[in-house]
Order: sequence, then C-alpha cells, then structure tokens
Amino acid sequence: MELARQSDAPTGPAERGNLPLFDPSRFVEFTGDGTIANDDQAFDPVRLLIPKIKVDAAIEITTVQAGVMSNPTDPWKAGWYQSFSRPGEWSNTVIAGHRDWWGFGPVVFWDLGWLQPGDKIYLIAADGSGATYVVGTVEVVPRSVDPQTIINDVGYEALTLITCGGSWTGTEYTDRIVIHAY
Repeated sequence: MELARQSDAPTGPAERGNLPLFDPSRFVEFTGDGTIANDDQAFDPVRLLIPKIKVDAAIEITTVQAGVMSNPTDPWKAGWYQSFSRPGEWSNTVIAGHRDWWGFGPVVFWDLGWLQPGDKIYLIAADGSGATYVVGTVEVVPRSVDPQTIINDVGYEALTLITCGGSWTGTEYTDRIVIHAY
C-alpha cells in the first residue's frame, strides 16, 4: 500500500466490475510454525503432511478433462490439480484424495473428516521447504454441489482438500468432505 501511495498509483475501485486495483488483505504473510521452512515463492508440492490424522502422502498431478476433475490413480497419494493454482500464488490450491478403495479398504483421506479448525496441514516442495496451512472449516456437501463453489479463488492463499463422504449407495458416496484451510 505504501508503494502504491508513493507512486501515486490508484488504489480505489476499478471501473471494470468495481474490483479494487490493489487489495492488501489478499496478501497476508504467514511464516508457519517452524515445522517446515516457509517457501517464499510459488512451488509445486510433492508431499502432503497432516499430523493429526497421520497423513504423509506423496502428491500426484491430477487433471480436469471435459470439465470433470479426475481422481488420483494411486489410493495412497493425494491428487493436486496443478491447473488451478500452485501454493504461494495467493489463490486456492486444490487437492483431492480417496477415502477408501476397492480391495484396499481405508486409504489416504479416510480420516479427513476428523480435522477441526486450527489443525495444521503442510505442503512440501521438492527442496523440503513449503507452506503451512491452518484448517478454517470442515464441511460436508452433497455430491451434486457445483464444484466451482468449492474450488474457486477465495481471495487469499488457501488450500482446499476434498474426499468422499456421506453414505455409500453401492456405486458411489452421496456427499463430499471439504476442508478449507488458509
């Protein structure tokens, strides 16, 4: 904000859509809790740690094809949707994982619904640095919910984790468990 003022750059609402040219609340710096070194730039995550539920998972890149989010191919890995956002890009990074798997039983995100506000989640880069996220909300939404309402940019550095939830119908789960962290 100081640089904008010194440069006489406008910081008020823009004419197109009434969006601000600069929103300082979007860029809140958080250095983590010391568990991992905080990366000071955007990075590709290779590992996901959630100590409370004992998740230590490698990350595979998952895609969106014809508007449908694909699932991770390995039941023990978390799937990162690289096309949405990278950690450190001041947007919403989205990661999905399986809750259970035919022939395996409970897998990587089996206990995801046990997370509570305040729990820590760590995304790790290849060099060991990364980002620390804090759980803000845990919600269960119908499977039919518009995914855009879950994966959209939220206006700040965020992480969204998604897995199946609700009742098993014999072919699919009725709901989704969604973790929103910042």
